[in-house]
Amino acid sequence: MTAQLIRENEIGGFDGYVTPINRLGVMMFPSKKEVERASRRIRSEGKMLIAIKPFAGGRIPPREALAYVYRNVEADACMIGVASVEEAEEDFRIARQIISGEAAKSSY
Repeated sequence: MTAQLIRENEIGGFDGYVTPINRLGVMMFPSKKEVERASRRIRSEGKMLIAIKPFAGGRIPPREALAYVYRNVEADACMIGVASVEEAEEDFRIARQIISGEAAKSSY
């Protein structure tokens, strides 16, 4: 169920939302634009926004994906899937750089 449907049907009491967020719009229902708009509302209400599917099933490189999630959408947290310890270490290193501002600022 999307954040939009939850809000429209007055299903409430949530402190935050978990939703697919990625630059390509993969699995972002009903659309990327609607999820981005709902994300801004969620953030403006002080609720937590947790992104899932940031790599769009491996279609988006980690730096590009995480920059979009943390800089463009401004998610509070992000859940990722990894296949190895090395992959996890690389993704976490990139996320730390982006969150701390170490990585060059760019928009996706």
